Amino acid sequence: MSVATDLRGIFLTDQKSPTQHENEMTTKINEQEVKKQAVINTATEQFRSLLESHFEAITKAATDSFMEDDSDTEPKAKATVNIEWDSLALAPKINVKIGYSVRFKDESETIIDPLQSKLGLEDGEDNA
Repeated sequence: MSVATDLRGIFLTDQKSPTQHENEMTTKINEQEVKKQAVINTATEQFRSLLESHFEAITKAATDSFMEDDSDTEPKAKATVNIEWDSLALAPKINVKIGYSVRFKDESETIIDPLQSKLGLEDGEDNA
């Protein structure tokens, strides 16, 4: 038995049949689809739970900060969602965050005249 024959024998025994290769690819695709659906379902459940937990606070924040103006006729509640997961992990950690804030807006405007320039005393007028 020669070395070439041994190597060829090893090579031939390690080769996979086309059917075996197709089965492995199908299994890999199925695993990816299962992982995808698990991440989406878990993130959706977490978001729903966070929104349910904070719904009243978000609504109250929108109502408390509402300033009626021409563009808005009623308060608008706004929330942001951030989803993060380990994309290559077999068992990914999924982190879902909800954010909301209160924005209060107030305005004041005045003109100050510390030198009393509107009284006309700058021009040298003497009112005495």
